[in-house]
Amino acid sequence: MRAIVVGAGIAGPVTAMALQRAGIESLVVEAHPPSDGEVGSYFTVSPNGLQALEVVGALSIAQGIGFPTRRNVMRNSAGHELGTLPLGAPLADGTPALTMKRSRLAMALADEAVRRGIRVDFGRRLGSIESEGGGVVARFEEGSTERGDLLIGADGVHSVVRRTIDPSAPGGRYVGLTNFGGITVAGLVPGIELEPESWQFTFGRRAFFGAHRTPGGDVVWFVNAPRAEIGREERATTSAETWQRWLAGLSAVTKEQRIQVRQAEAQVLRDAGDDAGAYHVLTKGLEDHPDTPDLIYDLAMVAEKLDKVDEAEARLKRLVELKPDDAQALNALGYTIVDRTPRADEGLALIERAHQLSPKDPFILDSLGWAFYRLGRLDEAERYLRAALQGRPDAEIAAHLGEVLWRKGERDQARAIWKAQLDSNPDNAVLKETVRRLAP
Repeated sequence: MRAIVVGAGIAGPVTAMALQRAGIESLVVEAHPPSDGEVGSYFTVSPNGLQALEVVGALSIAQGIGFPTRRNVMRNSAGHELGTLPLGAPLADGTPALTMKRSRLAMALADEAVRRGIRVDFGRRLGSIESEGGGVVARFEEGSTERGDLLIGADGVHSVVRRTIDPSAPGGRYVGLTNFGGITVAGLVPGIELEPESWQFTFGRRAFFGAHRTPGGDVVWFVNAPRAEIGREERATTSAETWQRWLAGLSAVTKEQRIQVRQAEAQVLRDAGDDAGAYHVLTKGLEDHPDTPDLIYDLAMVAEKLDKVDEAEARLKRLVELKPDDAQALNALGYTIVDRTPRADEGLALIERAHQLSPKDPFILDSLGWAFYRLGRLDEAERYLRAALQGRPDAEIAAHLGEVLWRKGERDQARAIWKAQLDSNPDNAVLKETVRRLAP
């Protein structure tokens, strides 16, 4: 039996190697010339895909090219985390998902297929397919033909094989976003640190951005930006420098977008531990956009981290003036007063107003519990903090509840609550400080 595999990207050579293991001869044909391995962008192969490579004895190829990726972290345009997506359980040998340049893996797999005695032809574009007897004839645009018992299409979105098998099958369509990718050399953008072994995605209203730190410190990135479809002529005649200028010119055009950019810039700095830099960005943002509630709130939170407690309180009071019936604003001001000043009664009154507006909010319940703790009302503190933790298993809420229990002498319960959260949030600063202070 002889199989013709159309397409020498990732799937084509792997399919041919799998067929060879089953005793079936294969020919792989590819429309494009051989790649140097540096064309195109990066992609991530999840563990199930790596397991397929392992089955055909090609896992070591991917391991030699790729670097580990364990999860995707997704944020909105203000930099707030929306969620995380683990990329599957590692293989038995511990190999997690791997990120690499697609063309490097394709080139290496094609080379491995040739090394195993599989014929791989480049520069042969499929023109048409015909059935003949019990087999198939593949005709190529340069006039050559190949005969086989089976034809397999691995020729991508615009597959000739698929169109031939099912002429009514939907074709690829442009969805309005064009992908640009690149690499920023390590150290070129000082002060920015990305979490290792993860893709960091930021989603806007019409576009999204992704970045991944490599083990060497470089940053692989891409942006999917809205624009008219790029045709072959524009692609061929536009220089990399021109595209770079176009990308640099992408900017927020509405007031709301400019505010979101400031918030995102500040959040990146906060994630990198640069609270002073975030403070500067947000201060400038408020100068440009006075009395913007989101900027006021973010700046107050950063000011508190920098021990500028008076400023944080003043900013939050202004926020409450602007939004007097906003539960989150009242809660933030009340909690700051309770936690950072001796005026716990005053803070509690604000938090109780927030609680009336949003009685089931776990963060407001946490603030209530902490206020009662500060006032020495331990039973009330425990009740609200337990309700908060049940509503949202959160490291800081667990730190507060554990401290109340510790104060009440229920230290085994406190340790159990702390341990449960430390197992899932080992780097939470508030929880670590609480445990270190009370149970070193």
